[in-house]
Amino acid sequence: MASILVLFLFFLFLFGIWKIQKTAPQKILPPKAGCAWPVIGHLHLLGGMQPPHITQGDMTDKNGPIFDINLGMHRAIVVSSSKIAKECFTTNDKAFSNRPKALAMELMGYNYAMFGFTPYGSYWRHVRRITTFEVKTAIKENYELLVKNNNALVEMRRWFGYVTLNVVFMMQRRISGEVKKGHEDFMDVTLSIVIDSEEISSYYADTITKATCQSLILGGIDTTTVTIGRDRLLIELDVKKLVYLQAIIKETMHLYPAEPLSAPRESLEDCTLASYHIPAGTRFLVNLSKIHRDPQVWSDPAELCPERLCTTHKDIDFKGQHFELIPFGNGRRVCPRISFALQVMQLTLANFLHAVNITTIPEDEPIDMTEEFRLTYMKATPLEVHLTPRLPSSTYA
Repeated sequence: MASILVLFLFFLFLFGIWKIQKTAPQKILPPKAGCAWPVIGHLHLLGGMQPPHITQGDMTDKNGPIFDINLGMHRAIVVSSSKIAKECFTTNDKAFSNRPKALAMELMGYNYAMFGFTPYGSYWRHVRRITTFEVKTAIKENYELLVKNNNALVEMRRWFGYVTLNVVFMMQRRISGEVKKGHEDFMDVTLSIVIDSEEISSYYADTITKATCQSLILGGIDTTTVTIGRDRLLIELDVKKLVYLQAIIKETMHLYPAEPLSAPRESLEDCTLASYHIPAGTRFLVNLSKIHRDPQVWSDPAELCPERLCTTHKDIDFKGQHFELIPFGNGRRVCPRISFALQVMQLTLANFLHAVNITTIPEDEPIDMTEEFRLTYMKATPLEVHLTPRLPSSTYA
């Protein structure tokens, strides 16, 4: 009799569990991409001849703007929609603020001490404060000092490409005697903060013509133009007037972001994204290239057209408010040096275009824009050009 009662209670217990599972809301996961292999998952698809962001773009066309893949034994989601990306970087920003751990990043990143690979937490927040405020302010001061001096600009171009720009700034000040006792440069500021901190212990021909014709002339969409002249190099105040040059830079980052796939993140906790359940520990990738070339947002999305960033899309910026254009990422993990990077890029490119005539080799042939995956995405074939001075020799002295 006792055994019958126990058996009855056991079946009653199982029925209760079944009933709870049946009535509980089901957690729906994002659609899974097909063609996964055991153990390696979808890695065999991403290691082919074409870059991974193009392969994932093709997978988006089959599976939708959010889907699930396996990177080896790790679950990952791929987002290819500006609307879902906005939800990631706003509503779920904290949930997706972590970085996945990997042996390579542990070894090369000094046990995850490098800012870009650091897991989300107090150490990351502290280093970000250093990067965003103290160092940024000190570098800006060095930069402003540098751009006021034409000779210093010549030295910057001479060194640029061999050492980092920050080191150039530091060396320039020390060589010129600007750094005196009691005056700190950005390296001194950074080191002092780290030491004192308790938390840190570890082609188009038409476009080119517009940009370079004789003197650097800015033709806006209206009839006004700004002429720089041929008797001097450019300074930062000139660059602010070069609206079309700024549009060229923005359009280049629109079509060819340095990282067409965002640096991977990892969810800290369970969350909901686009009505799908995302478990904690899920890796997260944003296909920036696919978002940037969305035909619902951009007409002729694959064509280089800086004019649209002066007219129909002039209000779209990449500093955090518009998710149709996010070459620097977004959210807590956005690149903290957007403003400085643009400042240097605009001045360097403007002076380069202003100072030399550029001829492709061979002339009048289309440029091969095939991409190749390395640390960042680069042209598969080098661009060969012939450069000739276009300003008086005294300007370069």
